[in-house]
Amino acid sequence: REVNLTACNMLGKSRSQLKKARFTALIDREYEDTFYFCRKNALENLVMEQCDLRMKRADGSSFWVSLNIQVTKGKDRLLISLTDISERKLAEENLERQKEIFRRMFDHIPLMLVMWDPTLKRFTLNQYAEDLLGWTTEDANHGDFMSMVYPDPDYRQRMLEERNRRGHNYRDWEWRLTTRSGEVRHILWSDISA
Repeated sequence: REVNLTACNMLGKSRSQLKKARFTALIDREYEDTFYFCRKNALENLVMEQCDLRMKRADGSSFWVSLNIQVTKGKDRLLISLTDISERKLAEENLERQKEIFRRMFDHIPLMLVMWDPTLKRFTLNQYAEDLLGWTTEDANHGDFMSMVYPDPDYRQRMLEERNRRGHNYRDWEWRLTTRSGEVRHILWSDISA
């Protein structure tokens, strides 16, 4: 077994310690199966496999690595490379927390919020919008939601043309929409697109 100094520094162990260590002893227990699956695929398919897992340093702390594993040309050895991805994983975790905060705000703010794609085919309604309109996000994405909310085709066409003319720069623009129960509501739309 050969071990380079980068691996020694990363794991906080000497070269002789790493040469003697069982590789799986360096992996957090909950990620051992991930490693075994990755190794199995590399051995069976003779391709490079990649997985993310947590490893343990000599001081007991753990860190994230991207592990690449492949069988050498002679098929008698495995080549394993490790890249410390702890900062990336921390950034991903922070992003997920921020997304969750946004989701909770989106769903609980007492304003009608609707997100849509540029083609007006995919919609996300917050809870307040679902309560006010009587349609769910799932309803909005099955069928022509714009036709459901703006059933008069002439009115819908005029408003969409005006929206295109204004671009993504309008606030408190009054539209007349129709709820699922057929009630006509006057609302003020603001576009905060990027």
